Amino acid sequence: MAISLAFGLQRLTAGINAPFSGYLVDRFGARRMIPIGGTIAGIGFILFSMVSSYLTFLIVLLGLLSIGFSTGYDQGVLSSPNRWFIRHRARALSYVMAGARIGTLAVAPVVGLMVVHVGWKPTALISGMVVLVAAWASFAVIRNFPEDMGLIPDGDPLSDGNYKIVQGPELLIPAQPQFTALEGYRTPTYWVLAVAMGLRVGAYIGFLVHFVPIMVWKGRSEVEAALLMFILGKISSNSLFKFRLILLKP
Repeated sequence: MAISLAFGLQRLTAGINAPFSGYLVDRFGARRMIPIGGTIAGIGFILFSMVSSYLTFLIVLLGLLSIGFSTGYDQGVLSSPNRWFIRHRARALSYVMAGARIGTLAVAPVVGLMVVHVGWKPTALISGMVVLVAAWASFAVIRNFPEDMGLIPDGDPLSDGNYKIVQGPELLIPAQPQFTALEGYRTPTYWVLAVAMGLRVGAYIGFLVHFVPIMVWKGRSEVEAALLMFILGKISSNSLFKFRLILLKP
């Protein structure tokens, strides 16, 4: 019950934070916000290794980990394919989401073994340092727009008239009509997608949060549960690639 409440509050906090993080990503770009979000999350993991009560656990989870990952990953990383691709946006997003599943595939067994052999507090400390290094390493490779590298979305030539210049010569947008955020909120399509995504994520996260306790309850060890999560990540990543191959071919 305590874990369910904590992760339910974590998702609520991330949802409340999302519009603010999205504004900051639009304002300052993913290249800045991903390291900032990763730093907040990394510090959260480091402090997580020092918690000694349920209250401090909630403070670190909601105040640092939730906001850090919401800013760095949910808004920062997922916004990049939308800036770099237009016609091939679905394919790009499918690769990003597959990468997240493959990350679970690679990391879950390692974390499970570390928790068993060195303890959860040292594991949290090491995880925080890894997140900090990865977040700031991303600053060297991420660019906010393809125009930052002399490119345009999808690699299209400027001469075909598909793009028009806005905000000076450094930024281009498609020449077709654009939706503002308020116009998008007024469309039924937006709300159907929002509700459907909320139901899907709610069911998936609810299952994922309780996956290891369920496996332990069924007589498996924590390491075996982590390996089963490894298999779950493998199945999820393969499904995303197959979905892309079947439905998202150009």
